[in-house]
Amino acid sequence: MTRAGWGQSARLALGTASALGLARFAYGLLVPAMRAELHWSLAQAGTLTTANGVGYLLGAVATAPVARRLSVPATFRLGMVLTAAALAATAATTRSAAPLTIYFSGAGLGIAFSGTVIPPLLGQHPSRWPLAWGILAAAAGLATIISWTAASGRPGTGATASTMDLRGVARLWPVAVAYLLFAAGYIAYITFLSAYLAAHHASVGQVALTWALLGLAAIAAPAL
Repeated sequence: MTRAGWGQSARLALGTASALGLARFAYGLLVPAMRAELHWSLAQAGTLTTANGVGYLLGAVATAPVARRLSVPATFRLGMVLTAAALAATAATTRSAAPLTIYFSGAGLGIAFSGTVIPPLLGQHPSRWPLAWGILAAAAGLATIISWTAASGRPGTGATASTMDLRGVARLWPVAVAYLLFAAGYIAYITFLSAYLAAHHASVGQVALTWALLGLAAIAAPAL
């Protein structure tokens, strides 16, 4: 791969850094502070977690038809903009119902960023949770700007619904299994890790180190 190719891949990786690392994983870091400040019950916090997952699923399902209509580059850019906007909207609301409407190595980058920035920011000040969402929104906005020109497409390239037959889809099953295992693993620590660390009175440094190591592991995993 040429140097230009590596640069484009790195900028495209900001897509998963934003969608997974900032918008998905960081939620687990912010839930304890939001529960404390907004007096949420476990049911309310769990509902938000479910909505986060459902939104991710709906976005994934909608991507293919939207890409066929708008093109892949336009869909990538739209997704980046919507992610940053959703993070900003989350910072501006205090109602639990409002957020309900709103390359893997890239995900690791986002996890590492969230894990090292948010715990020290909140620390003994859970009331700063809107600021934390604002920082995530700013990071997602910066990722959008940097990756804007990385997504490119030419007429006649890429598979479409008319050219991909069932045999081509069937060959994707190993990827689907790998993605299933990845999801089964990360959903546990995104949901329970912050609560576990809090219950064991982990220090801010320990929390940040734990999430940073998870992020670094996710960055290394594709190469390994």
